[in-house]
Amino acid sequence: MDVVIFAASEKEINPILYQTSIKFIKDGSLFYSEYRDINIKIYITGIGERAKVFFDSFDNNLNNDSETTYFKFGTCGVIGDIPLLTTVSPNNIYYEDKIIKLKNRSSTNHTLLTITKSIDLNEVDLIGKKLNINFDIIDMETFFAAVHFKNIIPILVTTDYNNRDEFFTNITKASLILKDFFISLLKRDLS
Repeated sequence: MDVVIFAASEKEINPILYQTSIKFIKDGSLFYSEYRDINIKIYITGIGERAKVFFDSFDNNLNNDSETTYFKFGTCGVIGDIPLLTTVSPNNIYYEDKIIKLKNRSSTNHTLLTITKSIDLNEVDLIGKKLNINFDIIDMETFFAAVHFKNIIPILVTTDYNNRDEFFTNITKASLILKDFFISLLKRDLS
């Protein structure tokens, strides 16, 4: 079995890479390793426009492999009433006026807006009104992953209410939450 994880930056997944018993080998933007009979690949995609370019140029032949589970691990900002440092998995993902609906794997519904550059909440509100949508989370990569990997499972941790200082305060805690999720996933769901 193969597991492929996409993350925007190493900062989001440092604890997975360096604070687990799994030893990863780095090859450019790829980290890879094995855990029991699971091959693990972690790709660093870049943020925003760089993530869009990464996924547009990625080898989509991988997407035909039914033995592979795809994840998008990362962080997201909060637009709605979700507490910070909460793990969310959006089922509706928007970019501009395009939507991807993913299989709902949780008891809550989250609607994500993916953007390529920082915008203020007034702009998010205008986009929502135009589409008649209430977004509750925002990020800069997930839509681009979901375009190419229809069965991807986004696992995001909320870090801020559109506040850069909050993001930097919470990124380390968020990455530890992602590490804990990763370890429980390996032990419970994939073993």
